Amino acid sequence: MRIKGGVAKGLLISMILALIPLSAFGTNHAGPKTPSCGNYKVSTNEIIVGVKFPKGTYQINAFGISCAKVMGSKGLFAKFLKLKDKDPLPKPWYYLADAVGAPKFSSGPGVGFRVQLLTATPTPTPTPTPTPTPTPTPRSLLTLASPLSNFLPWDSCKIQSTGSKFNTVGFPLNSIWGGTRTGNFINPNNEVKALIIPVDFPKYRATTNPKTDFASLVANTNSYFKAVSYQNLSFNFTIWDRYFTMSSNPEDFSASAWQSNMLPYFLEGLRIASGEISLKDFDVVYVISLQSIPTSLITPGPAFFGPYQTSSGVVNLGSAAGSLGNERNQWRWLVHETGHLLGLADLYGWVGSYLDDDDRHRYFGDWDIMSQNWKDSPIELNGWFRYQLGWLNKSGVRCLDSTSFLKESNLSIAVTAIELKDENPKIGVIRLGNQKALVFEYRKNLGFDVLKKSEEGVLVYLVDGEKDSRTGPLQIQPRLGSTSKLLYDAALRVGDKLTIEGYEISFLNDSEYVALIEVRKK
Repeated sequence: MRIKGGVAKGLLISMILALIPLSAFGTNHAGPKTPSCGNYKVSTNEIIVGVKFPKGTYQINAFGISCAKVMGSKGLFAKFLKLKDKDPLPKPWYYLADAVGAPKFSSGPGVGFRVQLLTATPTPTPTPTPTPTPTPTPRSLLTLASPLSNFLPWDSCKIQSTGSKFNTVGFPLNSIWGGTRTGNFINPNNEVKALIIPVDFPKYRATTNPKTDFASLVANTNSYFKAVSYQNLSFNFTIWDRYFTMSSNPEDFSASAWQSNMLPYFLEGLRIASGEISLKDFDVVYVISLQSIPTSLITPGPAFFGPYQTSSGVVNLGSAAGSLGNERNQWRWLVHETGHLLGLADLYGWVGSYLDDDDRHRYFGDWDIMSQNWKDSPIELNGWFRYQLGWLNKSGVRCLDSTSFLKESNLSIAVTAIELKDENPKIGVIRLGNQKALVFEYRKNLGFDVLKKSEEGVLVYLVDGEKDSRTGPLQIQPRLGSTSKLLYDAALRVGDKLTIEGYEISFLNDSEYVALIEVRKK
């Protein structure tokens, strides 16, 4: 989505009411205060919305809902177990990710159920089969890497950006527009106070509870950022408890097409809510319409950078949307636009000529939420963005340049899968100059990445600080033989070699979660 800024004008209203916002979604709940519905046996290891439920016997307690609706082969828990691992729960249900104790599911305030594992079913230990040459364990592959002393300090690969427009792929992250402006972005190592302003229209009035309507939206968004930030970033969302009615209908905002000017719609949402909500108390504010209106009336919108003056204080960061389509698209849109509010650039193409929509994704394919946000594909943030946001540091980065090869003709680097939280190296970075770097990372079918086995591997890409957002500031370098327009087959497989900018990168070996890569100066 595009990124706009500007100073709001004409937003003063005569009254200032500063009401304390209602408690945010995701408040911890105490243990069950109702009798148990009974026990439920799970016969195989299962995953619900990314949460593991090992096979075993579970005690279920329901609150605000009858046990009959939860228990049995046709009950809610059985239905949830049948979902695919990363499928969202059916509306209005959501998983209470921050709940204390056993896993809990809720469909709104005071309604839900808790499942507690009583006894896990042990997995039989197979009889070991002697093997002449055992496969290296992850730890043994890590020990095959070159010593840390062979590499530059981890922060020596922080290149700069001098793109004349929105370019944030260099350091410092908030130096944009060729360094002529310092951006005002979300703190990436913090709990962010975020507000959802629900809006409807004179012709399209809401009849539902916005806290229920947007529960999965905020839950999935928070889960995503906690995962990709390795628990460094989280969101404390407040969903206001009623819809605010806009002064005009959707058609009057002329925002039915993607790339429309959404700023008047966003500012109107701020205006009508500022008399009731103390907007200055939030780090970021989202204006989102009821989801029953057609997408053709108001499109999903962009990110906005203020300051925007309202009657209840200044709003610095925000975004706005009309109908977002299905539930999957809703939270992916919110994550993508929030990525901009963190300072991240678009990775799809827009400036210039493109044959079709697939061609717009020729730079980074479908490998990142900042490249595409409407499909099931590898949508985890790339390692370079995590480096910029401070989520990868001394233990997570292996940095080198041409001077690294004065004593050694080649260096080996072992990286663990980018999706996993651990203290091992995650990316290798070859500094090619003041504004350019070559990066590689290991991508697996883990976390929020959806990959076939044949698509897993070492992803290699160039980072260019001279290229602006939507002109390919990050560009994947596909393996030889890659044919996919969306670069699904671009990652290196074991045995593959790739020569770029005078460096040969070879994928030597892998174990379950570790890749061993050799870099040679040609």
